[in-house]
Amino acid sequence: MKLNFKGKSAIVTGASGGMGLQTVNKLQHAGLKVLMLDIEEPPKRYLQNKKIDFAKIDVTDFAELKKIINIFYKKNKSIDYLINTTGVLWFNKDVSAININFDIWDKVFEVNLKSMAYLAKLVIPKMK
Repeated sequence: MKLNFKGKSAIVTGASGGMGLQTVNKLQHAGLKVLMLDIEEPPKRYLQNKKIDFAKIDVTDFAELKKIINIFYKKNKSIDYLINTTGVLWFNKDVSAININFDIWDKVFEVNLKSMAYLAKLVIPKMK
């Protein structure tokens, strides 16, 4: 079965490396317009691709996410897919509970979980 992605668009977080970058690659080859969101820039060839928009953004910044998503939505008239691949681990996985730095812990949860709630709140109403 061949899927038809003509006129479809997607937002991918954590899009400049690893699983996110591979997801962007597959989506743009399938014909989707893609908004890449990441705090790091992707390889230059992605920035030169007309099917791809990129925003260097901290996904925990709700106001900035809202602005970028609204711009992408106005440009493409739809958002069909939201793919969250953002994920960080800024402390040693074997750290003892008594040695946890809770400032780092809070930021990890903001990036890994709260950003996904932000994106769902902003994107789902724009999906058709």
